[in-house]
Amino acid sequence: MNGGETNRPVRAARKNNLPLSVIKTDANLSRLPLFALQRKRIEKQLEREWVFVETRGSEHVELIWRVMATQRYGYPRAFARRVHGAVEYLLTINGFPVPEYFDFSLYEITKVLNLDDSGNILNNIRDALKSIAATTIESQGTYCYLESGEKRFINKLFHLYDTVIFIGDTLPDGVVADRNRIYFNEWYLKSLNSGYIKPLDFPYWNSLKSDIARRLYEYLSFISFATKCKPFRIEYLRLCEFLPITPQNYFSQARQKMKKAHEELMNTGFLKKVVWRKSKTDPKKWILIYHFGMRAKEEHKRGFNDDTYRPVILAVETADVEEIEDVIEPEDYGQEKKARSKGQKAVERVAMDEAITTGGFVSPQITKPCLKEETELSPLAQELVKRGITKATAIDFAESFDDEYLLEKISLHDYKKETLELTQNAAGCLREAIVHDYKPSEQQLKKQAQLEGKKAQQEEQRTLEEKAREIQEKRLTEALSQFPSSEQWVRERVVEHVNVRETTIKAFGGEQFTEAEIEEMYFRYQTQVPKTLEEKRGWLLSHYSKYALSSIISELKAEKQKSQKEESASTANDEQFPLNSIEAVLGEVARQQAVFEGEQNRKLKEK
Repeated sequence: MNGGETNRPVRAARKNNLPLSVIKTDANLSRLPLFALQRKRIEKQLEREWVFVETRGSEHVELIWRVMATQRYGYPRAFARRVHGAVEYLLTINGFPVPEYFDFSLYEITKVLNLDDSGNILNNIRDALKSIAATTIESQGTYCYLESGEKRFINKLFHLYDTVIFIGDTLPDGVVADRNRIYFNEWYLKSLNSGYIKPLDFPYWNSLKSDIARRLYEYLSFISFATKCKPFRIEYLRLCEFLPITPQNYFSQARQKMKKAHEELMNTGFLKKVVWRKSKTDPKKWILIYHFGMRAKEEHKRGFNDDTYRPVILAVETADVEEIEDVIEPEDYGQEKKARSKGQKAVERVAMDEAITTGGFVSPQITKPCLKEETELSPLAQELVKRGITKATAIDFAESFDDEYLLEKISLHDYKKETLELTQNAAGCLREAIVHDYKPSEQQLKKQAQLEGKKAQQEEQRTLEEKAREIQEKRLTEALSQFPSSEQWVRERVVEHVNVRETTIKAFGGEQFTEAEIEEMYFRYQTQVPKTLEEKRGWLLSHYSKYALSSIISELKAEKQKSQKEESASTANDEQFPLNSIEAVLGEVARQQAVFEGEQNRKLKEK
């Protein structure tokens, strides 16, 4: 493999000081079970075996995958898989081909996995690496690598890591190690360096909270390449073998066990829908049908367009489709889509009777028309369309991703647009952010919080103004309904003027108005009488502050401050004097009194 060509994404990530998003992971381990997911009873279980019967050519072949751990280091668990994922991340950064050994720091592992670097975590990482190195794998026709573009299966006993050497231990050349080192097994190296690798969205994989969700994503991501993201049907017991998890005895328990992982993969857009079906002939046979979401489709598209992964994609598309027994055949899937698009209610009713989604409810999507052109846009899809996303893609996004997730990406997009960080292809940037789960930097989060705070203040001011306008309109309407007649209005103005003069005379001295002055004032006000509705409104607004918008806003703010102070004082009083404080005091007094009386009775008896 040409490292110069295949490491372009890595170099771009280094240049822009960005975390690597897609890593190269061994395709075998995406499908074959190695790390234990269950926590209970695994301490006593040191060996697990899986037997598969597959058709290769014209023959039915029995394949064996056996994992054997040691008593000292135990069976490698889910945390060990995360540590191995971090190793693959660091290998991808260093570039391919992978050398015989790899030097690293435990702190690099913690940084990649977003863990703290406490002594306990570092010890757990050491134990995980030891458990991987100590575990023996036996492959009889299951583990493979590529040779001249063809798959070569091995019948060998081997380890992923031949040796793990920690800082302070002695290296094979006798030198004391100043960094940790892993020596990789020959067959694992052959698998990686021959190109039998697949892309893995590492930040997404690492962000999944459920161990089952993380492993299910690995497995279904492999399947999505083999099926080209067509719906995939698998028997529950077979899926339990590949994960691996302990099968449940009851249908409801099986659904509940998988519910959290299914919901997480659906909420993050990797899966669009999960359907459970019971077999009509065998009540103990349960089938799951996985419908891939936009994240899976984008991952498949990205991997297929990257020459780095073309060998493995061709390998799984030409060989593994035949090996996977439960892929929904294209003609079957086409018939199902056609039946739904034509709206055959009888077929839908049968599907509704048989289908039970992850949460135990029938998916509403089963009864929806299949054509996106006929689908009514949801509010979130409408928001995406407003920002330049095509209607079909917006519908897919709204169906594939959780509402909160989409709102987060829309908020990030709007922030970047307002701050002029997005000047071209804003819709394309929004699409990439949704598909690849782009996160804002700390600086962006700060600015975004400031911007949102400013928006919140503006929204609060706008709400305040709207309320003030309502009050203003109500007051004006009431005042206009009681507006005096022209003659009365003139008399009121003259009286006001005369009263003001009398108040001034009492305070500062002076002379009262003469009759001539009052008469002249009377005629002047007659020419100023507001006659139209607009003139009356204008006069009220200019002469009385209670009708002015600014005054009403000040009133509302004062009321709000007063209410907040009263609420704060009430809360403080509640904290000082809780409702049950009197009862508590009385109860304590009664308890102490009982103790005292008991002591007195005891002393009397002794006498």
